Amino acid sequence: MLWALSGFRSYLRLCQSILAAPGHPTSNLYLSRPKQSATVASQPACLRRLCSFFASIDAYTKKVVHQYFEKYNSLPVCFANFGVFGKPMKIPSPKQFKIIDRDTDIMLTGVPDEILLKPDASYFVIDYKTARFTKTQDQLLPMYTVQLNAYAYIAERTCYGPVSQLGLVYCEPITEVGDRPIETCTGDKGFSLDFWAKLVNVAYTPDSVKAYLKIARQIHSLPQPPESTPGCSNCKSLDNLVSLLS
Repeated sequence: MLWALSGFRSYLRLCQSILAAPGHPTSNLYLSRPKQSATVASQPACLRRLCSFFASIDAYTKKVVHQYFEKYNSLPVCFANFGVFGKPMKIPSPKQFKIIDRDTDIMLTGVPDEILLKPDASYFVIDYKTARFTKTQDQLLPMYTVQLNAYAYIAERTCYGPVSQLGLVYCEPITEVGDRPIETCTGDKGFSLDFWAKLVNVAYTPDSVKAYLKIARQIHSLPQPPESTPGCSNCKSLDNLVSLLS
């Protein structure tokens, strides 16, 4: 039986919980089954609107990068400050950007925000995050590491390999006016908000993705869901949803 892992965020939270507490994996595995709307249905409307807002900013970032390259044949200056050079590639659709892992019979799918073709003909897989890089974000880094590794794993097995670099680009909103001329903060159309970019490099470890897939398959093959990790908020939300539908 082919089992697809879509909805990367639910899957990655699962994987991270598995490794963090091997004896107590989470019970929200089936939230990642395809065409399963439980994750979305359990989110308040305000949360869905917030996610949509940040997604629109990420989409804007991608448009700026690609249009800047089309005009100047180079990446925006902030990338040069990171020491990053290359050409932004067309991102495949989710229908194209997927693989089937034959060892576990799992379809792995998900699309990164950016793939750059570097001067050495290797690829750099990037995910944009509209957030400040704080201690809280640092705590999320293990989950994002799995996310980027999964993207790279798919990339090398479809049309973008070899992958030589992974990175998170945090687009940090600058909400303090400071010494900035107040005239630059507003105009006849409204207000302006700057975003400063910060690159966080992530190690590529393909073997870790194989390990996650094997653990996911083991859990999915159990006769019943395992006990949840103590204090797992995702599991509590799922239990509440099941109760409502029962």
